[in-house]
Amino acid sequence: MKKKIFPIAAISWLMLCISACQSSESISVCEKIPVEVNFSSFDIKVNPDDNQTNATRASAKTAKVNRLSLKIFDSETEEIALEKNLELDSTAQDFEKVFLLIYPGDYYFVAVAHKSGSSNLPAEITSPTEVTIPIKAILPTYTSVQQAQITESASSSVSIDFGYRVTSTFVLKYTDPTPDEVEVCEIIINPLSPSFESHILDPSTGLLSEKEKVAVKYTKPIIDGTFTNIDIPVNTYLSMAEETVDIQINMKSADGTILATRTLSSVTMKQHHTTRATGRFFSDAAFTFADETANQDISVSF
Repeated sequence: MKKKIFPIAAISWLMLCISACQSSESISVCEKIPVEVNFSSFDIKVNPDDNQTNATRASAKTAKVNRLSLKIFDSETEEIALEKNLELDSTAQDFEKVFLLIYPGDYYFVAVAHKSGSSNLPAEITSPTEVTIPIKAILPTYTSVQQAQITESASSSVSIDFGYRVTSTFVLKYTDPTPDEVEVCEIIINPLSPSFESHILDPSTGLLSEKEKVAVKYTKPIIDGTFTNIDIPVNTYLSMAEETVDIQINMKSADGTILATRTLSSVTMKQHHTTRATGRFFSDAAFTFADETANQDISVSF
């Protein structure tokens, strides 16, 4: 007779069910119910050709996120029922399912998935309406608030649907030659707004309570020795799903001297969209902007 080998996760899940309810007759006196939480549905963009852009479901690895924070709140008292922090294994495609025991009741399942960068810090979930991303750099971020009712049944399952990223992206691409003395390109979104070391979002919307200043510096590529005809991206969080921002672009020498600067005023940016600015930078030509929908690009010419 062949021996059957069961996965450890399945055995653990079975033990949770047994410990929660010994029989259907004892369900009414169960203290906690086994719950399975799975994470899915990162929506990203694919471009089959130049004329069509569609959204597709992607793995956590493809969505470029490696940390996930989950916190479960009682829907009435907002007291914390449970919290988990997960890190994506370097060889894995998705975050593992979470198995837990929880009392029957109504809950908010609040989840944040993001790329942690070199800090490797998880998001800090304070309440169903507040989460802190604890790094200054703005990297791919997904948030979700899922309401769920856990009933006195043998087990339950909750699926966290993240949808589109909550970040917005600006990309600069200019076509005229870069002067030899230019060594650094600095892009500042909302130059007159305050700057913060971390970012506080509403996880149900992924929005800030107010505009923030975001500044990113790029050093001239060593191989090509120029910024000309390359994409220079900056990610940002927004305070509205669609809002206008001012963007200051500084070209600097190695010692930080500004050699050329331009400010784009009232540029439209949207969550899970990319705003592209293209054209000639070192001349008086106007930048142009264009919009493509649903997690796609807003093109800007200048």
